[in-house]
Amino acid sequence: MVADTYDKGSRQLSQTIHTMAVRNTLLTHENDRLREALINEKKKRKRGKALLLEAPSQYDGGAIFWSPQKVQEARDRQDQKDAEEKAVQHQKEENQLRREAQKAEKARMLEERKRTKAVARELRLKAQA
Repeated sequence: MVADTYDKGSRQLSQTIHTMAVRNTLLTHENDRLREALINEKKKRKRGKALLLEAPSQYDGGAIFWSPQKVQEARDRQDQKDAEEKAVQHQKEENQLRREAQKAEKARMLEERKRTKAVARELRLKAQA
């Protein structure tokens, strides 16, 4: 604890501590507000996809009210479409893995043939010598 509160050094120290505490509080509040703004921005960006609802044949541009059954059918179509896209992507990945495995097998077989030819060549040279 400071003995002399009227000393210039102690007043300066007290002022510095007060200034740092205020800055810390302000920065903490600013940090909290920035976090909230970031969360709000992320929430704003989460938008769903439009459903695959077909407009009636005599659509004049006005408001259309869809029955719950039509909405559910559209959601089912969207789920099916997403599943098909996922299956196609999975198939592409499987094909890529299979091609890489075939390439590795081909490289291994080529190396094996080279090794076999080298051994045969050495045996031939020993037989000639």
